[in-house]
Amino acid sequence: MAFCMKCGQELHENDVFCPNCGAKVEGKETPNYQEQVKNTFEDIKSTTTQFIQDKDTTGFGNKFIKQNNIIGLLGCIIIVIACFLPFASVSVLSYSQSISLMSDGKDGIIFLVLSAITAGTILIKKDMIALIAGIITGGLGLYEIFDTVSSLGAYSSYVTKGAGFYLLLIGSIVLLASVIVKKFILK
Repeated sequence: MAFCMKCGQELHENDVFCPNCGAKVEGKETPNYQEQVKNTFEDIKSTTTQFIQDKDTTGFGNKFIKQNNIIGLLGCIIIVIACFLPFASVSVLSYSQSISLMSDGKDGIIFLVLSAITAGTILIKKDMIALIAGIITGGLGLYEIFDTVSSLGAYSSYVTKGAGFYLLLIGSIVLLASVIVKKFILK
């Protein structure tokens, strides 16, 4: 056993400095901390890679399901973002107004709640509930798009569709595709 020459603290075999007073232990070289940090990160990388490989016992199918879950979550996120962006803008003479799904409140809140439920069920792996919630959320998104287009009719030349409109369309399609692929193709 070794002891610190300055304070008498018991030292471990690899101690270069006393853990009590910080004095340098005689006969020990100062470590290269950059090398230690590099080695630590290499160990973390190796351990993480090994853990992932050990957990992936089903191969390609398991990876595809994980990617499909991520795509479903991405669809939910896109729908949430669409709620806050301009859905449509009207510009007639000197009058101009832009609305989002959150402007009137009810449509935006419905999409936020449904997206949260869908994302939550995807995360906790309740596949049947995620399928139902995803179909409802994506279906309502597509309904909102088609209803808006059909409601405009003759006034469509005065209305400019905004980023929220297109993101809702993309998010709905991505979400529907994700839950349908997971249920009917990946069984």
